[in-house]
Amino acid sequence: MNPQAIIFQHQFYRIVTSSFLHGSMFHIAANMMAFLTMGTHLERTFGTLWHLTTILWSVVLVSCAELLMAVFAMYVCGWTGWIDGHSLGFSGTLFHLLVIQCKINPSMDQSVFGLFRVSSKTYPYASLVAIQLILPNVSFLGHLCGIIVGEIHTMGYLNYILPSAQRLRLLDESTLTRRIISSGRENYVKTPFSDDIFNTSFARRESSPSSLSSRRTAVVRFLSTGCNFVKDAVLSLKVMIFGRGDVNENIRLSETEISTLLVGIGDSQHGDGEGEWDGLETIPLSDQNESQFI
Repeated sequence: MNPQAIIFQHQFYRIVTSSFLHGSMFHIAANMMAFLTMGTHLERTFGTLWHLTTILWSVVLVSCAELLMAVFAMYVCGWTGWIDGHSLGFSGTLFHLLVIQCKINPSMDQSVFGLFRVSSKTYPYASLVAIQLILPNVSFLGHLCGIIVGEIHTMGYLNYILPSAQRLRLLDESTLTRRIISSGRENYVKTPFSDDIFNTSFARRESSPSSLSSRRTAVVRFLSTGCNFVKDAVLSLKVMIFGRGDVNENIRLSETEISTLLVGIGDSQHGDGEGEWDGLETIPLSDQNESQFI
């Protein structure tokens, strides 16, 4: 996944192929072990067709989220680290599935690599930070976008593009599906007949117009505050690393302040009995001004 190549060189295939490529055998083994654990549970809960369509949509949506975040960081914050970066792997989709798994098991505490336990709601974020600390070279942006897409999914906003439970049941009984799964029928999981699990996990909450308006206002304020914070943080880091440059030109002391500063240094040298100041010439002060430094 390279946002710069997608935007400027129109290599749109990277949106899909980046999720199925891995950097090493360890990389793919770790992702497939996590996928085996989460995928088996989710497939048994929602069915094979739901599992397949969710993964395919997740691959596209997580990559698009990475692309949007990289463009936002470049044009709003002036930072090109994400848009110039490269990433690959299936872990973004895994974090999407992880959020869904935690949603359907809200009361179950999760262990973060055996170090400590957190609530199911905060487990994806704790895993994000823990993995980044243990393996600093992993794609923080890819994992974060997987969590964002997962949160949007559990809020019900992906119901417009994902097939409904009723549609999935019809596909389960179609002739084409039966032909495809004829050799592996025992491993195929049909979509549950009850909609309760879908409504509980992915249903949108109905809100009144006034509450929607207040939420929009809160979201706009939150995004505005977040943008300003990120912009100030990037500027502060830039100053810490590269210095102020021409910004220092407007930071000047007046002649009175310079004279006062030099005289104070000269007086401290005289007080130590080490002779007169060897640098700049001492500027005499009246008794009234000199008393201000005592």
